[in-house]
Amino acid sequence: MHWRREYSTHAAGNDGPKPSSVASAAPWLFSVAATSIDRQFIDKLILGNGKTLIGKSVNTIPSNGTKFPIAVRNAQACPGNASPEMCTCIDTKSVKGKLVLCGALNNFDRYAYANGAIGSIINVTNSHNDMSFVTSMPSLNLDTEDYVLVQSYTNSTKYPVAEILKSDIFHDTTAPRIVGFSSRGPNPLLPEIMKPDISAPGVDILVSYSPIASPSQDINDKRRVKYNLLSGTSMACPHVAGVVAYVKSFQPDWSHAAIKYAIMPTARQVNGTYNDMVGEFAYGFGNVNRQQAVDPGLVYDINKQDYVQMLCNYGYNADKIKLISGDNSSCQGASSRPFVKDINYPALVIPIEPNKLVNVKINRTVTNVGSPNSTYRATVIPIPKIKIRVEPKLLSFKSLNEKQSFTVTVVGGEELNETMISSSLIWSDGSHNVKSPIIVQCLS
Repeated sequence: MHWRREYSTHAAGNDGPKPSSVASAAPWLFSVAATSIDRQFIDKLILGNGKTLIGKSVNTIPSNGTKFPIAVRNAQACPGNASPEMCTCIDTKSVKGKLVLCGALNNFDRYAYANGAIGSIINVTNSHNDMSFVTSMPSLNLDTEDYVLVQSYTNSTKYPVAEILKSDIFHDTTAPRIVGFSSRGPNPLLPEIMKPDISAPGVDILVSYSPIASPSQDINDKRRVKYNLLSGTSMACPHVAGVVAYVKSFQPDWSHAAIKYAIMPTARQVNGTYNDMVGEFAYGFGNVNRQQAVDPGLVYDINKQDYVQMLCNYGYNADKIKLISGDNSSCQGASSRPFVKDINYPALVIPIEPNKLVNVKINRTVTNVGSPNSTYRATVIPIPKIKIRVEPKLLSFKSLNEKQSFTVTVVGGEELNETMISSSLIWSDGSHNVKSPIIVQCLS
C-alpha cells in the first residue's frame, strides 16, 4: 500500500461487465482496468457454401487452402449432465480429423484436440469477444450471431466443411475502449471511493513467457516460446506501474499519493462499449497518459493519517488499523474523523437512495506543482437534473507546493432514478487541465 514504502498497482479483476465486480476497494490501491489496443488478431472462417465469417484467435497454423469436415455431433453418448454441444463430452470416433463446434469458451476444446480434432469453432460471450486466444490447433472465436450461422450451415448439408485461415492483423480504430471482461465499479465496500481508478492496455499484450508451459496452456501442445500474447487486467497493471516509476524519476520528492493523483486526472478519454456500468465505473479516469502525468499542474494529496481516520470512521478498531497500516497508527478523536466523502480523493462519488433528492457538500484540497504564480478557473460540465456549484471558482497560487481548498455543492432539482449520472469538474490555468469526475450513483 502506498502509505508504506512500497507502491501497489492492483488489477481491477476479470469479472466484468458485472457491476461491483471490481476487486480493489481501498483508496490507497491503484486499481487498474483493461482497455483494448489498436491491433487485433483476427481469423477468417470460410464455409463450404462460400460464406466468410470473421472471428478471433492467435492461430499460427496455415490452412494451405484445405477445407475440413465439420463434426455434426461431438459424441455419440454422454454421461450425466455432460453436453457434446458445449464440448464437455467428446469421443474420438465423432471428431477425429474434423472441426469441432463448441458452444462456450470453457477450455474443453482441448479435449477435442486430444481426441484427434483438427480445429475448433467456439461461441464466445460479450465479456470475452475482445481478446484473441493462443490455440493449440486452428481455432477461432465467433460471436453468437455468427456461431448460429455456422450451426445452420452444418445442419443444412450432408457434408459440411470449412477452412480456418491463419491469423491476420487488423487495425482497430475504436481503441482504446473498455473491454468486456474488465471488472466494473461501483466500489462494493466504499461507495464514495470511485473504482477502478484508471485503465491501461490489457488485451493481446506481448509478454515474456516461461518455456515450461505451452503458449496455449494445453498439455497436449508441445510448442514452446519465449514470448506470448496474454490478456487481462493483470496485463494492464504493469503499464501503470511503469508510469508510476516514470513519474517518480521526474518527481522524486512527491508522495506516493501525489504521484497516483497526478496520473489519474491527466488520463486520456476512453470509449465505452457496454451499457451496464459504462463510464467512470468501467474505465476510471481514462487511459493512462505517461507524458502528461509528469506535469499535471495540480495534485490531490493524502497523508497516512487521512487513511487511518477514514478507517476509524468506518469503525475499525486499533488492532485492525495496526494490521493494515503496519505501525502503531491510531484514531485521533471523533471530532477529527473525516467522512469518507471528504477524503481528498480526486473523484467525487455521491451515493443516494432511489428517487431521493441530492443535496451534499464535498471538500477537496489541491496542491500546486505547476507554475509558482498561477490561477486556475473551475469549469463544470452541465448535466440534466443536477446543479453543481464550486466555491471559490478561482484558485490563485503564489508559490509551488501551496495548497488551496474548495467546496463542491451538488443539488438535485428532481428525483433521480438512473443507475448513475456523471459530470466533471475541470480546473484550468490555460495550459493544465485537471479533471475530476462527479458521479451521482443511485443505490439499488
